[in-house]
Amino acid sequence: MICVENLNQSTLAWCWRWRVIAHQVRVKQERENLWRQRRDPVWRMHGINTVEVEVKMDCEGCERKVKKSVEGVTEVEVDRQGSKVSVSGYVEPSKVVSRIAHRTGLT
Repeated sequence: MICVENLNQSTLAWCWRWRVIAHQVRVKQERENLWRQRRDPVWRMHGINTVEVEVKMDCEGCERKVKKSVEGVTEVEVDRQGSKVSVSGYVEPSKVVSRIAHRTGLT
């Protein structure tokens, strides 16, 4: 422990710099932890989900829109005659349904 009475100017400056550096490191670690939580949510740990939705898609453009609009999608299969879309990947089913409805204009 450092006695406050014996501190000189250089020691105080060193302590102040150390606190600033420690704070910057702590903030950076908190940001990285937050980024990891956003990048690797709980549903990603459970593996690949497959979501099937009944929706009419007329062209390949809609298929591309669905694949690009939901993060974590690995595969999109469209059965145009059966009016079904099967989406596989690290996805939340509710998010897939809402994004398909939004991107295909069926809201």
